[in-house]
Amino acid sequence: MQSNPTLGDIGGNVEALLRAREQALRVAPKLELAVSSELALCGYQPDDLLLEEAFLDACEAGIETLQRAIDADGCASLLLGAPRRARSKPLETQTRQPSALRTLFNSAVLLAPEAAPRWLDKSILPNYGVFDEKRYFSASESTRSSLLFKGLRLGVMVCEDMWQPRVAVELARSEAELFLVLNASPFERGKQLRRIEAARKHVERYGVPLLYVNQVGGQDELLFDGGSFALNANEEPVRMPFFEEAVEVFCFRNGQLTPKDNNKSNNKNNNKPSSFAPSSEALSWQGITMGIRDYARKNDFSKLVLGLSGGIDSAVCAVLACEAVGAERVRALFLPSPYTSAASGEDARSLAEHLGIALVELPIEETMRCVARSFETALGEACEGVVFENIQARLRALFLMAYANRNGALLLATSNKSECATGYTTLYGDMGGGYAPLKDAYKTEVYALARWRNSHSSGSVIPERILTKAPSAELRFEQRDEDALAPYEQLDALLRQLIEGEGHGSVDATLRRRVAGLLRRSEHKRFQSPPGPKLGRRAFGRDRRYPIVNRFRPEEAEESQENNPESSREKNSEGEDR
Repeated sequence: MQSNPTLGDIGGNVEALLRAREQALRVAPKLELAVSSELALCGYQPDDLLLEEAFLDACEAGIETLQRAIDADGCASLLLGAPRRARSKPLETQTRQPSALRTLFNSAVLLAPEAAPRWLDKSILPNYGVFDEKRYFSASESTRSSLLFKGLRLGVMVCEDMWQPRVAVELARSEAELFLVLNASPFERGKQLRRIEAARKHVERYGVPLLYVNQVGGQDELLFDGGSFALNANEEPVRMPFFEEAVEVFCFRNGQLTPKDNNKSNNKNNNKPSSFAPSSEALSWQGITMGIRDYARKNDFSKLVLGLSGGIDSAVCAVLACEAVGAERVRALFLPSPYTSAASGEDARSLAEHLGIALVELPIEETMRCVARSFETALGEACEGVVFENIQARLRALFLMAYANRNGALLLATSNKSECATGYTTLYGDMGGGYAPLKDAYKTEVYALARWRNSHSSGSVIPERILTKAPSAELRFEQRDEDALAPYEQLDALLRQLIEGEGHGSVDATLRRRVAGLLRRSEHKRFQSPPGPKLGRRAFGRDRRYPIVNRFRPEEAEESQENNPESSREKNSEGEDR
């Protein structure tokens, strides 16, 4: 059962699990075991909710509700993920600092009719990237052994347990006949193949088939892509859909997992399980769309608002927003200044008309000049240069936020990862908003997504001129992004090296130092930016944690290795680039 839990909605998640189980029983009335994902009961990642005793009380009540439902109908057992609280003192003594009196595990629990719950605790806790499980959970101290279920030995693993050999070794030694892996594995480009390869090693080494059940849905910065699969030795995986809830029934006979032949209407879009893996652009597009939809839905927003500039970023965001919630729920504002080109206005109107979204045009020139006059009168200084440019961006944010407030809508920020990395985006301006769909997409990737989307429609959704004209913030005449930064192909390749550690091509040393400095000095902006969906290996946010106050200069350290070490210290002491 590939489900989309809402974090903290224990009652709603319990109902969803029971509905999925009922759906599977309609397909296979003799179904014996339904399997869901890691922490499916409460959602993933719960973070500091796990420090709240009331949250854990609700989780325990949810398990009791599931057990009563299974006892009542006497049908399929249920294996799911849930936190397990082990108290070290009697409950009545827990009057002060209750969290100090218990140990918490990230666990799988088997609920069977008229039987006590059987718990298996996660053995290996990830503490890298977006994961911080050692802050909350204790690892299982017992040797993992297979679980006997109706004569079949099940080797149950919880997410990270599959990625390390130790747990599979222990389960194989206890004569497991079927590996079941409960996951909340966040989306990352290319990760789908890595999951299968990790699973294949266990399947081929021990001759034991494996069922991998992953969560689906968006949770803050994380996307869960589903793509659950069944894997037998020497066979291609049978995979469930990506980025959508689904229920699939598999039969286990003669040591093999096979999809049930007469499986009808067992997932939302009637997609049959397959071994096909979509392209990187297709998965990223699906993931961002789902991320927008879930962030809005789970935070009770029914409408979306964004600024439509006539540029590539806002165009891609507009299309994604329409596909996420429907064009009738999307509003766009076109906020031209004296520096906005006629082409930008034409492209914004053309896109809005094609998408069928309401477009409000609100020129900001008069307000710009009013603010500039107030600035000059109050301070006796000319309002010009970058100050005047940023006033434009912040005025747009002011109108967008006001419009969003007036309509009870979620404002989408349209900045991409290249801009966020280099600080080429205005704090409290175009960075403003509640959710940033392109936060982890480099500029070149935004263009790739746009071309992919246009190639998968009967006609171009995004006007061709938006794809071909030179990108510009249009905050002054004759402004072009690459004049302030570098051509995006070159810039993004360098940023991938600096952020993800990907690629090792030769790069101009001067440009590298300049971009590294921009990356470092923009940390305070990113710290205040809205969340956005993680797509790559190292996203800004919980995936990459750097201090804001930071005088370490890696680019100068590199230079000092190449040149005289004393010159580097002199440059730093002069306060360059602070």
